[in-house]
Amino acid sequence: MLTPDALYEMVLSIERAQKDGKSVAFVYSDEDKCDTEGKIYYEPHVKLGFNWDLLLSNNYICHFLVMKTELIQKLGFRKEYDGAQDFDLVLRAGMEKEPKDEILHVEKILYHWRCHDLSTAANPQSKLYAYEAGKRAAE
Repeated sequence: MLTPDALYEMVLSIERAQKDGKSVAFVYSDEDKCDTEGKIYYEPHVKLGFNWDLLLSNNYICHFLVMKTELIQKLGFRKEYDGAQDFDLVLRAGMEKEPKDEILHVEKILYHWRCHDLSTAANPQSKLYAYEAGKRAAE
């Protein structure tokens, strides 16, 4: 679930960077988890700025992400990484971005990951194929 101000905060971040003469490859925010009704929030995930070493061992970016249209169209999603398609995309986008492009982190929780028994957020064992796909993406 996106917060009511999620899109505004992303656009604001992009506009501030552009005002400073920067181009933005993608922007990501902090997140937390919530129950299926979206009433109880827990486990805030306050992320770091873009960090290759961390990203290669942990898909810490995950949700919420806004990416340059041209970049996502160029890269697309690859079926062989289903379950970790977001991780695969972020890894390739980080490598593909132009040298002048920025990767921005909005230091605000803009995404609430709803948890239920079959979600990887609540039960990592529910989708082991996603971990295998993520391993292949990192490799």
